[in-house]
Amino acid sequence: MGEEQEPGVASRRRRRLPGTLWQCLAVAVVASIGVTLVLQLWRADLSVPFSFGPDERSTEVYPADGPFYLMLVQGLLQHDTYLTNPSLGAPHGQQLYDVPSGNDHLQLGILWGLGQATGNAVEAVNLYYLLTYPAVAVVAFLVARRLRLGAPVAAAVAILYTFLPYHQARGTSHLLLSGYYLVPLAVLLVLRVVGDDPPFTGPSPSGGWRLRLRSRASLAWLLVCAGLASTGAYYAVFTVVLLGGVVAADLLARRGVRSVVSGAVAVAVIGVVFVAHLVPSFVYWADHGGSTNLIARFAAETEVDGLKLSQLLLPIKAHRIPALAAIQRESQKASRVRSERGQQLGIVGAVGLVGLVAGSMARLIGRRRPGGLLDPDDPDGALLGRMGVLALLAILVGTISGISLLLAGVGLRQFRSWNRLSIFIGLVALVAAGLGAQRAGRWLRARGVPRAVLGLVLAGVTVLGVLDQTSARNVPRYAEQKAQWASDDVFMDEIADTLGPGAMVYQLPYVFFPEAGQIGHQGPYDGVRGYLHAPELRWSFGDTRLRHPEWQLYYRDRPLAEQLDAYAAIGFEGLWVNLAGYVETPSRLRTAAGPGPEITGQISAELAQEPSTSPDGSLQFWDLRPRRAALVTAQGEAAVDALGARALAQAAPESPDLVYEEF
Repeated sequence: MGEEQEPGVASRRRRRLPGTLWQCLAVAVVASIGVTLVLQLWRADLSVPFSFGPDERSTEVYPADGPFYLMLVQGLLQHDTYLTNPSLGAPHGQQLYDVPSGNDHLQLGILWGLGQATGNAVEAVNLYYLLTYPAVAVVAFLVARRLRLGAPVAAAVAILYTFLPYHQARGTSHLLLSGYYLVPLAVLLVLRVVGDDPPFTGPSPSGGWRLRLRSRASLAWLLVCAGLASTGAYYAVFTVVLLGGVVAADLLARRGVRSVVSGAVAVAVIGVVFVAHLVPSFVYWADHGGSTNLIARFAAETEVDGLKLSQLLLPIKAHRIPALAAIQRESQKASRVRSERGQQLGIVGAVGLVGLVAGSMARLIGRRRPGGLLDPDDPDGALLGRMGVLALLAILVGTISGISLLLAGVGLRQFRSWNRLSIFIGLVALVAAGLGAQRAGRWLRARGVPRAVLGLVLAGVTVLGVLDQTSARNVPRYAEQKAQWASDDVFMDEIADTLGPGAMVYQLPYVFFPEAGQIGHQGPYDGVRGYLHAPELRWSFGDTRLRHPEWQLYYRDRPLAEQLDAYAAIGFEGLWVNLAGYVETPSRLRTAAGPGPEITGQISAELAQEPSTSPDGSLQFWDLRPRRAALVTAQGEAAVDALGARALAQAAPESPDLVYEEF
């Protein structure tokens, strides 16, 4: 992918291909060994979800958004689609047309394949996350080679890029963001569009240039654009925004239209494939009355999750060196806007970014000496200049109160976490550091320093860089998480044996879907845990809001006896309570009244039945079939069915108290 090559050059590249394959294999092996050591995988059980909680040491095995992705994969394996799931959102069933995930079809396809191979959704998710490490490393290595780095330096850059704090911060809670293996190709695309031989164009026989869409290089770039539109909305949108910015800058600087045409083709392909993935949602909306705008975003949310320049340069949280860890704590202690974790570039990336920005400024105002980095004819200097523009543009767009706020103001509100541009900035920063190291190496070699010594120094910097970018607190608490998973497994099996396949279970406290935020100690998707262990049952959690009367929200605040009658009349045969959802916390609110022991005592008294309790004491279950039998005896089957129908038609209050996690 890149400039057209002379036949002789292409022939030499073909001869080098086996060597490149061996280099890629070596990089993949190093990345795999690295993730094994960083996460201490010899202690892990692939059948238990890898958990990376808010403080990186959570014992909770269902943190944040992690269960959402387990739900998608479980649905793919059980129902051959993630768009509808009759096992969730009972009695209506779940639909995700209003929560479009189609732009992740490439990753979901890989997850489906891993699920078919393992027969287990959890193992598929864990394997996919682990495979993102060698995948990112190999693609970053190949891109670094295209960006003028020799194999040893390119390998070092690829490993450091793979172990950026971003990767561990995303974890399995943001599984599909962890699959950023096409981001290096996105960066290469942006740089090539404003290079001397932009993609999708070539020389014209009559002189000048022409559009060329059927060349081998163009077809490869078309695949890259289609892939970017298929691995998540964030990376696709970031690529489009960066392309627009660098093309505008190039047009002002060189007055040429070739980069404009090249960028326009790339944006068009990304856009067309992006929209094509959403066709099922468009069809559903046409048949069911249009989008509900289910996930509302506000322009000001870009302020909460924007990029923080200081965090790019500061140490990671819980750094291995206590003094550096203290610096990070102090930087966030009084901050009113913490943004997301994982923005740090590590010491090598920070040096590269500072050098890149300084070099870009020097190119603007400095005197250009022949042979120096400021020389416009120096290939390294020209590349650094383009990378500097990309980095500065990403910072201007992503930073808090930056261009992203303006984009949100004109309608691009679904994308609030612009801090994730750090993974684009990280690559150019590390490549810039690599170019500097490469030039320093040539200078030292000319003065007699042995190549072996330079290799050892490079390896040492890489190892120290990975240690700087990772923390001992990245390691999940495998034993505690396995114990919780085993507790749930035993408890859900007991419920399934009691009720039988197809039975419906109502779950308390009520948590709306999607994106309810934290409720007590219960995460927004904790309700999925029943489904993960007992997919043969039907669970109330996961009914997509706004497509049906919000009867669950209506009954949330009704008297307990009325609630239980409604649940039984609708056909729920069991009642499941997550006690974590009834715990008061200093920083979060609850959606349900009363502490856990009080609500469970009331339920037991009303049902005249003691609950079953999970081995770890976090969950309780009551059988609702006697409640329905009593209702039928008192009122008759038809009256009870009518009560269930009325219950499902109840609308939520006009101003429901939907509690989100506090910022």
